[in-house]
Amino acid sequence: MGTRVDPSAGISSGTAYAIGYTFKIGYNYAVTVDMGYTATPSTAFPKLTLSTRTALPNPNDTDPIVCGPVNNSKWISSIGITKAVVYPSQQAVQTYSPSAFSVSAQQNYLVLTISDGGASTTTALINKVTITETASASFSISSSISSLACGATTPADFTVNNVGGSTGITGYTWNLGANNGWLYQGSPAPPTIGTGGNTLQLVPDCGKALSSVSATVAANGNNYNTSNNITIAVSQPSYLLDGASSLCSGSENYSITGMVCNSTVLWEAPPSPQATLSSLTTSPTILTYAGTSGNFTLKANVTSCGVTIPVTKPIHVGAYTSSDYTLTGNNGSIYWCPNQSMSYYVGGQNASNYNWTVPTGWTTLYNGGSYIAIKAPSGTYPPTGSIDVSFTEPCGATLTKSQFMAYSSSGCTNPCYTYSPNPAPYYLNVNVASGCIGSTYIRKIELVRASTGVSVYYQDYSFGNVTSTSITMTSYPSGNYYLRIYDGSSWSSYNVAH
Repeated sequence: MGTRVDPSAGISSGTAYAIGYTFKIGYNYAVTVDMGYTATPSTAFPKLTLSTRTALPNPNDTDPIVCGPVNNSKWISSIGITKAVVYPSQQAVQTYSPSAFSVSAQQNYLVLTISDGGASTTTALINKVTITETASASFSISSSISSLACGATTPADFTVNNVGGSTGITGYTWNLGANNGWLYQGSPAPPTIGTGGNTLQLVPDCGKALSSVSATVAANGNNYNTSNNITIAVSQPSYLLDGASSLCSGSENYSITGMVCNSTVLWEAPPSPQATLSSLTTSPTILTYAGTSGNFTLKANVTSCGVTIPVTKPIHVGAYTSSDYTLTGNNGSIYWCPNQSMSYYVGGQNASNYNWTVPTGWTTLYNGGSYIAIKAPSGTYPPTGSIDVSFTEPCGATLTKSQFMAYSSSGCTNPCYTYSPNPAPYYLNVNVASGCIGSTYIRKIELVRASTGVSVYYQDYSFGNVTSTSITMTSYPSGNYYLRIYDGSSWSSYNVAH
């Protein structure tokens, strides 16, 4: 592409080169040109001009003769960005990259023009022209709600936001996907919905999983996807498995409370020798005792809003046996010491009518049904005995539990602990006796109210070598208490007053 000065008119002219390419509204364009020159002009630097045109000029639009050197004013239009070229050495290639541009109306040609060559003629050698097209339109989507509870049918309004301020918009396509969980105008929403406006209202189909929502915008003959999609967060319900925890005989209804519409339930079958279910897919369902007593966990998997949640309940079928209950006390030891106070309790399901029998010479301090506090004789006779309790299990049978007890000096108070004052009106100070420091520590300490057997104070010092501590007594009712101290291997018990 040559530059020249017209010898008769003294007009700087040059050469234009047109490339057919469609420049569209709503896109940005960048053009790079790799080129060199045959020679460096002696008096003036030629300029490379890039421009776009909807149509090419008439061949007569040249100067001074038809098909002669181009007239810049005739050929340069839309962009018309000129740049003075810094010349490299002869025939070397350099890249010219002007700023990105967009067009306000469709253009069909890119025009490269070389002109203003001064008195000398210089030839530009075009090696490569690269056009890069990127969408300039920008759209996002937003929603009137961000979260809802599973089962809610609160309408959600979706809006496409014209972030880039694009013009020429002709329609919106809302993308929901199949089985999307939404209702549109009272019916299940189709995978896509076309609208002329930028808003859409959808209603959750109760209890179903909700798909995300995005949109595609048609503008100036092009389609643009929103830069984001909207997913509504759904919180799950709380379920409860309702029904008796004990089934002595016959059948019982069991159901899931808290299920929302369109939920499904799948029960896991119980052990067949113990029980059967009338249905594994409905709520309520009927559990029937199958003849073998025992314990199992009844389980239902509830699915709603696309999430499956397990719901469980421990069940006992048939009559209970004594092995279903425990009798514990005295920290697991069978040994006792004169005047020692201790407590026992029955553990297990829903028993009643507790009847305690204490060993000969022992005194009952408190009888709380499933719990009893007792005191050992002042001497060591009789050295053995047992504490017994009978009670009624939920199916009506009478069961008995028994614990053997024996005197032993190992069950007596640890002489390495001291406590004062007794009674303790304000504070009860507990210490390791001076002769035991270095070999004995306070690992745990507990204060139990004698009249109720309720622990009112407990402190764990397992990870420290504690030799002294204090209990504030002012907040406790007046009366008798058991002070219990653990040395790491056994507990010692003392009677204190407040």
